[in-house]
Amino acid sequence: MTTELAFVRSLPPDTLRRNQLNHHAVAEQLRRHVGEWALVTTSRTRKGAHEAARRIRLGLHAAYLPAYSHDAEVRTSEAGVHQVWARRRVSVR
Repeated sequence: MTTELAFVRSLPPDTLRRNQLNHHAVAEQLRRHVGEWALVTTSRTRKGAHEAARRIRLGLHAAYLPAYSHDAEVRTSEAGVHQVWARRRVSVR
């Protein structure tokens, strides 16, 4: 029995990673609206949403530096959607 392989020039998109943020664009918009909360992303799990919020607060992505220059919070909607809300702080340390 022979197995025929299918060859492609490029890989198909990874649909499991459906929520890829452009962090620099998000951070730029937050800087233009200092002190205002914005829905940044959603997550399938509450744990994932908390991790995303933590990364924003700590500036673990260069777009959100310096650390603690952004607030980020998690809210779960009545529909069960785990949301990450963020804002640029008015006074940055």
